[in-house]
Order: sequence, then C-alpha cells, then structure tokens
Amino acid sequence: EVGVRDITVALSGCGKGAQWQEALLLLLVMDTTILEPDTVVYNAAMTACEKGDEWQMVAALLTTMGGYMMELDVISYSAAISACEKG
Repeated sequence: EVGVRDITVALSGCGKGAQWQEALLLLLVMDTTILEPDTVVYNAAMTACEKGDEWQMVAALLTTMGGYMMELDVISYSAAISACEKG
C-alpha cells in the first residue's frame, strides 16, 4: 500500500531530476485518493518545479498551500524565492 511517505520520496526524486510535470501528476493523484498531502509533500513538489524553472507553478503551489491553511516553512519560502530568482 502506497503512503504519504512513498509519494514524498517519489516527489524528491522528481526534484532531483527536474521532472516537474511528474511531480504535479503525483500531487494530483494524491488529491484523488484518501492520502492528504502535507507541507513536506508540497515542498517536494515545489522543489521539483523550481528545479524545472517553473516559477509560475511554484507560486501556484504556494498559494494552494495557503488556501489549505498549511504551515509554510523555510523550505516553502526558499523554493519560492529560488524559483523567482530564476524566472
């Protein structure tokens, strides 16, 4: 059975390979299951988008996190700042 930790590991792999499309797909799959993404999951997805030079997606994910009342942390803001610097 796949859990949140498994998805987080897969998202981290997407980040290392700058595979932002796959990261967003994994996040979308989580939304269709009983698994609830948390700050760590969103941070991993944002990092993948940042590495793929997709600052718009990072901004959208950051906004989504705020909408879900998730706690933003240093990693969240760091990914957003880094993506904006590249964009």
